[in-house]
Amino acid sequence: MALAQKMASLLAPPTQPSNEEIWQGLESRPLELPELTADGSCPVSEVEPLGNGRVLGPGPVHPVAGQAVLLGLFSSARSEEGWYRFKTLWIITADYDGAVLIRGVAGRGPGELRFQRGTGSTSEPSLHLPANQSWAYGAGYGDSRQFPSTTNIDSRGCYAWQVDGEGFSHHVVFSAQEPSVTAPDWSRARYLSRSGDVLLIVLEGKQQYITIDLGHVAVFDCRSDCFSDIGAGLEALRPDDELCIGFLYLQDGRQAGKVWVNRYTCEAGGRVIPP
Repeated sequence: MALAQKMASLLAPPTQPSNEEIWQGLESRPLELPELTADGSCPVSEVEPLGNGRVLGPGPVHPVAGQAVLLGLFSSARSEEGWYRFKTLWIITADYDGAVLIRGVAGRGPGELRFQRGTGSTSEPSLHLPANQSWAYGAGYGDSRQFPSTTNIDSRGCYAWQVDGEGFSHHVVFSAQEPSVTAPDWSRARYLSRSGDVLLIVLEGKQQYITIDLGHVAVFDCRSDCFSDIGAGLEALRPDDELCIGFLYLQDGRQAGKVWVNRYTCEAGGRVIPP
């Protein structure tokens, strides 16, 4: 009898950890600082293609690339509590269906990073993405799980998301700086022509002409999907297509910012009004 029981226990499948045990294991991992480069600069994570969009970091968990690469700190984006807020869409590729814990750390200086799951929700020091779930579904990133959230920071500096899952841990690093040159205060723009990845546009009512390099800005084409950053993959535009441009500025000699195609209506400064 004893031998039979021992054999049965050896042949039985291993006990799977509970959800509580999984979260406890992830939360027990130390929060580590990312290493700075040899010259002390911020080691911003590389942008990688995924589906029709662009993401940051090695995966299988990525934030969508765009403003997070070179985040401009604007007073209009600062809350009454002193936080600079920017939307962050997390993508989990189909080869991982487990839980993910995301925490924030400042690479240097006194900065703080926190999270919100949605508008009006409490600001928290970590973001929990549950296993086998998705908070949103959108085209552009293949058969992935998607989790929209908000990242809050309180000052300029070098920041990192620490991403912990079952069997992996990595950092995604971004730099938050004041823009060196601010953009004009515009509301709407019209497309005139295109040469490669460069658009020529005109600001309505001002007859001011501006070029936009699609390779250096986040682009959202609301004719197909308003949530995926497609960058230079923008399909052909027509003269009557309306562009909503927000936070377009120069950073380290190159453009950064956001461009929407045919998204609702825009106010001055590029803010978007939902329908």
